[in-house]
Amino acid sequence: MYIFLVTNIIIRLQSEWDTWQNIDAFKQEVEALYKKGIDAEEDPDEKQKLEEARDERISFLEEKIQKLCFWHDVKDGNIGTSKEGAELRIFPKDSNVYHFHPIAFVEQMKRIIGKEDIDLSDPDKWMSQWTQPNPSEACWRTSVLVLKKYGVDGGGSGIEVKTKKYSNGTSYYSNTIQMVIQMKDGSLEATGREQEGIDYIDNQLENGCPIVVGVDDERNETYNFDNTTEHFFVITGRLTDEKGLYYRFFEVGTNVVNKDEWGVSVNNKLYINERNMLIGKKRNVRPNRTYTVTHIRKNN
Repeated sequence: MYIFLVTNIIIRLQSEWDTWQNIDAFKQEVEALYKKGIDAEEDPDEKQKLEEARDERISFLEEKIQKLCFWHDVKDGNIGTSKEGAELRIFPKDSNVYHFHPIAFVEQMKRIIGKEDIDLSDPDKWMSQWTQPNPSEACWRTSVLVLKKYGVDGGGSGIEVKTKKYSNGTSYYSNTIQMVIQMKDGSLEATGREQEGIDYIDNQLENGCPIVVGVDDERNETYNFDNTTEHFFVITGRLTDEKGLYYRFFEVGTNVVNKDEWGVSVNNKLYINERNMLIGKKRNVRPNRTYTVTHIRKNN
């Protein structure tokens, strides 16, 4: 994880202050984006409107990029020495330069040292879904019961917001932060709410509250409202190890006899991957499977 983050903090690319030399490529990209719609439009008036919108967009892009670019106006810089005798740096002629990414740097520092360890994992509050009625379908109900043992009310999905849809056609729900959705081919797609979900988990843990989350376990099932989630469990902590920051969870999907080995194990870990998704290993059955947190059920 650290290797990925470091490569995004310091990178060597062409500076955005010298992109005017690539203006033709930008214009071609905009033209290609509009071409399909223009070619498909049969109404002459609508086709003309699309062409005008394309030309307006290109004009705006040209003006904006031209104002941003100054690299070609800069010469060698101030060659010589400072008053203190230090050699002055020469401004590079090549615009392919190293960039320091301040936002990525701050995020890296937060992940390494900015979050204190929190572990709410009380083994006495763990439960197995196999002690409940209809045990094969009891992971969510059991997770909610675990919350109640902590004195926390939560785990509900909320009200369906039919006017807002994710790209797999499923609806938003008022009490749910959907981080990942599963497409028809089984592939997983981020929704853009990953950081929102992680921030919510952090907030709840910092306030002493575990959280119910839904996960994908690499099956392509559609029996939950998001057509993605196949299992539920409870996140109970935020800690660090040699790999970095991780979230600890209680696995309700195992028998009581496996409580220590799988249910409340310190090895039940979810790490943040390069796509900002929470990923961990399913250890109790078919251990080669991967858990991906799909959504957060907010606490009340």
